[in-house]
Amino acid sequence: MSRSLTQIANNCGTDKGTVHGDSHGYTFVYELLLAPYRKLQFNLLEIGLQVAPEADHTASRSATDVPSVKMWREYCSKAHIYGVDISDFSAFQTDWFTFFQADCGRADQLELVAQSGAAFDFIIDDGSHASYHQQLTLCTLFKSLKPEGTYIIEDLHWSPTYERNLPTVPKTTDVLGNFVSCGKFADTGSIPRSAWEPLEHQIESIFFFDEDTLIDLRRFFNMRHQTLLPARERMWGRGHLRHIKRQIQQALRTIRGDMRPPRQSLAKLAVIRKHADG
Repeated sequence: MSRSLTQIANNCGTDKGTVHGDSHGYTFVYELLLAPYRKLQFNLLEIGLQVAPEADHTASRSATDVPSVKMWREYCSKAHIYGVDISDFSAFQTDWFTFFQADCGRADQLELVAQSGAAFDFIIDDGSHASYHQQLTLCTLFKSLKPEGTYIIEDLHWSPTYERNLPTVPKTTDVLGNFVSCGKFADTGSIPRSAWEPLEHQIESIFFFDEDTLIDLRRFFNMRHQTLLPARERMWGRGHLRHIKRQIQQALRTIRGDMRPPRQSLAKLAVIRKHADG
């Protein structure tokens, strides 16, 4: 029996699962998105390949592992994985993993990725989490997403301390939330509105996942697999877990055309779908 994406994540050491570091439980959402592709050939790009530069935004850290790349490969063995990072991970390149070294604060470096000729079914931004980097990357790389592709931004709730030294932009949650509300990118700060305008015609839907839902999923997974068994988690039954999973499944089934504003204090994950006509 094949392992779930969450089990694979926990084994590979990525915090997208339920046990490593400040685990987020994103794999519950990712598995529902990727399950139809599991045996297919497709392209996935991940931005940010290993923890550390969030602290100082330098390329000096050693590239010692690519846990999430290993996770994607095990779950989707026919996929071609692409990675972007400020540090040099070229030593990990294989016939199924292509690496681009780029600073997400540099539009010219991101543009080289966009001009590489690769077209992506999924783009996952797990980079620095600075709003300016998230937004510049979105504006530059969204055109590389295939029609009906999915662009995901992680960790909307957190930003590094050096963000204050970057060009000023609104929080990414606010920018996306305002688009959900009025269909336009209004307050864009240091990133010119002209960079956002193409996205207004290309985005089909934006859906936010909040911390409360992800916490519940992490708790129940760890309880079921006896990873963590705090007393209050033992009190909750599997029926509640099935209810939460049904909520996420329903959200993802209706994500096309669904614009749902974020809960400002809790939004952690944004799932952005591209129109079928690109």
